Amino acid sequence: MIRKGDKVIFKLEKLVYKGYAAGHILGQFTLTRGGYPGEVVLATVTRKKKDFLECSVNRILIPSEKRVEPRCQHFGTCGGCSWQDLDYNEQILWKDRIVRESLRRLGGLSLPEETFLPIIPSPKIFEYRNKIELQFAQSPNGETIVGMHPRGRFNSVFKLHECRLVSPKMTEVATVVSNIANELRLPVYNEREQQGLLRYLTIREGTNGFMVNITVFRMEKELLTTLAREVVSNINEVRVVNYILNNTPSSTAYGTESGYLAGDSDLILEILDKRFIVSPQSFFQTNTGGTAVLYRKLSEMLELKGNEFLVDLFSGTGTIGIILSDKVEKVVAIENNPDAVKDAKRNAKINGVNNIQFILADARKALSKLIAEREKPDLIVLDPPRDGLSKKIILRIVELAPSKIAYVSCNPTTVARDLKTLSEKYRILSIQPIDMFPHTYHIETITVMEKIMT
Repeated sequence: MIRKGDKVIFKLEKLVYKGYAAGHILGQFTLTRGGYPGEVVLATVTRKKKDFLECSVNRILIPSEKRVEPRCQHFGTCGGCSWQDLDYNEQILWKDRIVRESLRRLGGLSLPEETFLPIIPSPKIFEYRNKIELQFAQSPNGETIVGMHPRGRFNSVFKLHECRLVSPKMTEVATVVSNIANELRLPVYNEREQQGLLRYLTIREGTNGFMVNITVFRMEKELLTTLAREVVSNINEVRVVNYILNNTPSSTAYGTESGYLAGDSDLILEILDKRFIVSPQSFFQTNTGGTAVLYRKLSEMLELKGNEFLVDLFSGTGTIGIILSDKVEKVVAIENNPDAVKDAKRNAKINGVNNIQFILADARKALSKLIAEREKPDLIVLDPPRDGLSKKIILRIVELAPSKIAYVSCNPTTVARDLKTLSEKYRILSIQPIDMFPHTYHIETITVMEKIMT
């Protein structure tokens, strides 16, 4: 009988979603962090559930030959990268397998081999992210720092010295901001006491420089403007500094309002010869080079003829709809984030796109309105949040009955669940895994489906 706290020796068999290595101990299915397939480990049982055990590795007795030396000094402490010490070719091999296993096991889908296109690696495997989100904290000696939570410890922050997923310049910007905040003696937010000012620092890198967003607990416009102007004067590449107000207990860098503090320009990101403005609280794909690969492949898989009516669902800042707009006749883009829709309209204007309509609405309600108006889109492209689609949204999509659906997802478990339901009315033509997140367990997929004619 295996109990919580027991030390066990066993062999790891495969990688599964969320970064675990799976194996078996005396016939019991086991999930373990910190190991790779083929390794024999000494581990401690940390959780015992009815269907599985969860373990943490104490010592690797027989290491995998696929292990490599991690580049980042924070690896192992930071929770951002889980696979940086695994050979990249091995990473994408297992990501491809995770997609297939999710569709088979969670979606109950038995698909022919030709349905799966070969996984596309990220154009860059280091310094690929255009965004970093850090937390302000106070060190034991009273210094204002920015950093990240150690893995599994959300009540502490370590000081960031480097992050190999972003450019060195981005970490330099972070250091300058924390140094200036320290010099100005700006108070750091204390979560327990719910007092203080500085909460989060988010930096995004675009084609024309950097955007710096400072999430605060309360508005101190004069102090924050002083901080922002110092940042802009110290780093020429910083285009704009904004504040985001989050005066709730919620631990998030997003808030109820945002606004300008200093700088002379919007942040611009260029994707496939299109230019996109991004505001402080709008979503934008974090791998710029990978996004170009993703959208190019999406366009190719759709086989557009130029006369289609396309619905872009969960359209964000309008990237997909705008990029595909010159390959179709008409685009209706649906998004429920007001800041994102505002950005999208500006993005359409600066790119000279005139055949796109933006609807600020909940996805289900907007689809219901299209049904009521007897609109007949030829295809729907959807890129939902990580949680995927609700049953009601799936019902509306099926009722709208487009000839094709393209489902872009960063979560193979939820896309497997949703494809299981959609496959009752739609045939899966092809699935394309694309690695947008090297050194993490995340994987992007494009699934193209066509309506089953009855």
